[in-house]
Amino acid sequence: MKQNNEFITLLISSTSTRAMIEIKQSEFEQYPVFGGPNFIKEIYGVQATSERFWFKHDDMLGIVLFDNIDGDWSMIALAKDNVGVYRGFEVACSYRTAAAAKRALRQVLEKPRRSPADGFSRVR
Repeated sequence: MKQNNEFITLLISSTSTRAMIEIKQSEFEQYPVFGGPNFIKEIYGVQATSERFWFKHDDMLGIVLFDNIDGDWSMIALAKDNVGVYRGFEVACSYRTAAAAKRALRQVLEKPRRSPADGFSRVR
C-alpha cells in the first residue's frame, strides 16, 4: 500500500445538536471506510478484536471493539476525509467495559468543534 503524505482535511459538522446513535453493522458497512471491512483482520492476519457496536453522529462514525486477547474494550472514531472516505482520527483502548468505551466514543463524536478540522486536522 502506497503511503500518502498529504494532510487530509476532515469534514466534520460543527453545529450539530443530535446525539450519537447506534446503527447496525450492515448499515455501517455501507459507508466508504478506509481499508474496507475486515481491514484490521487483513493487516494482522488474526482476529485480535471483534467489532461489537457501530455508531453514527452527523458525518462521523464510531466502532466499539472487544479485544479477544486480553478481554478489554476499544473505540475508534472516524470522519470523512476530503475525498469522502472515512478514516480513523481517534483511537483509545483498555476500557474495562463496553459501556466505558461507548462513553469515551460519545465524548469524542459529540465534542463541539469550532471548525471542520478542529483538533485533528491530520490523518494519514
